[in-house]
Amino acid sequence: MPDSPFLSQEDVRAELAQFHRSAHRTPNTAFYGRGDPNHADVVFKQQSRRFDIVPVTCELELRQKLQEAEAEGKAIALLVDYDQRLPVDVQGRLAGGSLRFISPERRLVNLFGVPRAAPALVESPLAEALLRSGWVFPPIKTAPIIDLGTAWRHFLGRAIGLPTEAALTEEALLDFFALRSPSAADPLLHKLIEEVPQLAVALEQFWGGTVGPIARLCWINWRAGRALDVAAMTFVLDGLIARQGEGAVKVFLSLRLTSLGDAKSIATASLLERWARLAPALYLRLGDRFPTVLQKANAMVDAPGLDEFLGGSRFLSIGFDRTKQELAAQLTNAVSSVNPQGAGLVRRAEVAKAEALYRKLSEHHLAKAPENAPTLARTMMGLRLLAFLSIRTDWETELANATPVEPVYRLAEWFAHEGGFVDMARKLVRGGHDSDALEAALARVADAADACRDLMDRRFGRALALWNEDRRAGRILPIENALAELGVRFLEGGDQRRLLILVMDGMSWASAAEILLDISEMGYSPLRWQPPRAERPGLPVPMIAALPTMTDVSRAALFAGKLPSPGEPTSTTRDPERLLQNKAFVKAFGDGPTLLLRTDAESQTGELTENARKLVQSGERVVGVVVNAVDDQLTSKPGYHVSANRTTIKALQPLLELATDARRAVLLIADHGHVTSTRPHTVVDTGNGESPRFREIGLEAPVVRQDAWRRRMS
Repeated sequence: MPDSPFLSQEDVRAELAQFHRSAHRTPNTAFYGRGDPNHADVVFKQQSRRFDIVPVTCELELRQKLQEAEAEGKAIALLVDYDQRLPVDVQGRLAGGSLRFISPERRLVNLFGVPRAAPALVESPLAEALLRSGWVFPPIKTAPIIDLGTAWRHFLGRAIGLPTEAALTEEALLDFFALRSPSAADPLLHKLIEEVPQLAVALEQFWGGTVGPIARLCWINWRAGRALDVAAMTFVLDGLIARQGEGAVKVFLSLRLTSLGDAKSIATASLLERWARLAPALYLRLGDRFPTVLQKANAMVDAPGLDEFLGGSRFLSIGFDRTKQELAAQLTNAVSSVNPQGAGLVRRAEVAKAEALYRKLSEHHLAKAPENAPTLARTMMGLRLLAFLSIRTDWETELANATPVEPVYRLAEWFAHEGGFVDMARKLVRGGHDSDALEAALARVADAADACRDLMDRRFGRALALWNEDRRAGRILPIENALAELGVRFLEGGDQRRLLILVMDGMSWASAAEILLDISEMGYSPLRWQPPRAERPGLPVPMIAALPTMTDVSRAALFAGKLPSPGEPTSTTRDPERLLQNKAFVKAFGDGPTLLLRTDAESQTGELTENARKLVQSGERVVGVVVNAVDDQLTSKPGYHVSANRTTIKALQPLLELATDARRAVLLIADHGHVTSTRPHTVVDTGNGESPRFREIGLEAPVVRQDAWRRRMS
């Protein structure tokens, strides 16, 4: 006898409900099939009756179970699996007088709780596999018919855990199978593939026809325990596909693909290109499982002579390393046109090549690794310096026929417009280890920018002495005029205007650029308002500190509104008194603002004090606070690089938030400024008890105090 069909509880229940819609002299019913002991609640004639489902394996057992049911008045559904014919006397004791047979189509629709099954499903090898499995599936309530595709999804969901609702794509299948062991499948799957003719072929046709050829390849190799190889090969092909015609690449692919199946059918250009295109989507799907797949991919390409073909890989480590080397060589070549004296321009075509390599490096997945983030950030600064070196003005030629003092104005305006950002980039580009080729190349870019800035500084310094003889206000704002022009004139624009004068000791325009970029996240940006005599509206007004640019001298000039007289005490402890007596404020408002120095505004740990909070929140129209965080950073070792932002300047964010709440504009201003560097330096003894500072200096340059003053101006 052929194997009897497995009848599920739902098969029996559905058939009983259908059969007993007509009256029968007995409820006891027999079906040809096998199954598990159970029960089924059936409703007919508006009444519910429970049937015991009773499997029997021989005629004797059948007669015994039937006699017990009749004696006890129970209703039973007998599952007869040993014969398709019953004795006449037994048939006479059953509903309908015969053994009932359930058609394959009926059993299929019972599996899924739908009225009909598509002919393509009924005639497929999948139908036999489903009926043999004995699996029961949740009812499908969204369609009146079960089609072949839906049946495959439910079958595979039960057999291998494939989600039934998710869209089937090749990258989704690569992700699903990559790290899943074949042992995770239901053991019955392997038995069904062995027992049901053509099921294995039908499965491959489903993957290839419904999803795609890579899905079929993935399925075949998953069953063989090689699904990880297929996923890893996706990232290998991403790097090699552009070079697939090369001899060494063709040999490598032939060997690798042979291990994954029929190399001739796999190694077609269209299939390999399709496979390679899946890499970005597969990378996103893998998430934290990606390193395992990548490790396999990197091991696959560990072959002599293959490195040179993998420079375009966005995922393999060799692609990242080779792109870094190419970018390092490009940066080094680009700045070779700038001589040690700072003359010469970088060609714009060289900048474009470097930018293209940087984009390529940034698109590599390793660019997101925390350990590579600092290098990528420095590289961005290096590219900005490279762009500066390609478009910078030739000041020696530009100013050749200018008056002796003109370079002060022109270079100060340039510095206020973009020079501070150049200096910020010079600071941020440094810090890598010279043993790394890209970091060494960035150091060369920084050296070229340093040489260029030195050339400009020398030109500026020669003209500064002439301008300083009368310090005429106009295109440049002397620091002693700053509060009158930027503070008093702003307040005179309306009684509703309130102001916080925030003096950041030692803040150069480079540091100010860092701060402005950082606080833009709080909604802060420069006002459109400009003082009446601004020569170039829309640009910051260049301001020059008092010489010598020491804290006590220059800050005294800022708060007093005038340069200190020869021999006049310049101690910073008198700054609150100087601001209170500032002539511009006294003339406009009767007296000057209240000022808190660092000792009153900042705690020992750099936090904003309660006194400072109360002052900013007070009803006074204008108040002043001195924060020393930037200047204090100079006391650290030269190897430390500290950014100027809300994290390193602890009092900054609270001050800005309080100013916002008090509806105050903020005048962010410095008394002098420092541009830090890692170039060779020596200590300059500034005298007067002030702490020594580091400064940039060439080995051949004289160490003189006057030169130090010029190099430390804002």
